[in-house]
Amino acid sequence: RRGETARAAHWLEYMIEHHLSPDVVSFSTVIHACAKANDLAGAEQWLARMDSIGVQANSVTYNSVINACARASDLHRAESWMRRMETAGVHPGLLTYNSVINACAKAGDAQRAEHWLTVMREQSVDPDAISFSTVIHACIRANSPQQAARWLAEMVAVGEAPGGSCFSSVVQALAR
Repeated sequence: RRGETARAAHWLEYMIEHHLSPDVVSFSTVIHACAKANDLAGAEQWLARMDSIGVQANSVTYNSVINACARASDLHRAESWMRRMETAGVHPGLLTYNSVINACAKAGDAQRAEHWLTVMREQSVDPDAISFSTVIHACIRANSPQQAARWLAEMVAVGEAPGGSCFSSVVQALAR
């Protein structure tokens, strides 16, 4: 966990150049490292490179790129990668939806965050405490404290345990 993305990328490039058959794990690791380093362009370039040599991306690969989009507050790209993931036949899971919801929250788009929480439920993916708290955060950022309170009530109703900071955030938003 040293964060040496450039060195990891160097060795992946070496594998490609020497026909050593890098696999989805090798690519996904470098893509994840790019995401952690806030290098969205690098993550996307490595996914394109992966595709160009015929290595099939998996959910970890797509989750890493979507997470990089969220870190960059680029909601439209996060949603675009979600669509590409589904088109490729890779089913989004809890982490995928949470990353897209996080991109919505960072963009201050509460309606899109609520949309994705609804979609995940329609796809039989159960939201967790992170899903709900991120939607609540999006509502607060969008200056919709009543919506935040509604989602907090929903979170409690379905048995997810909100942390104290979640309650405090809603209380503060309502009191403003």
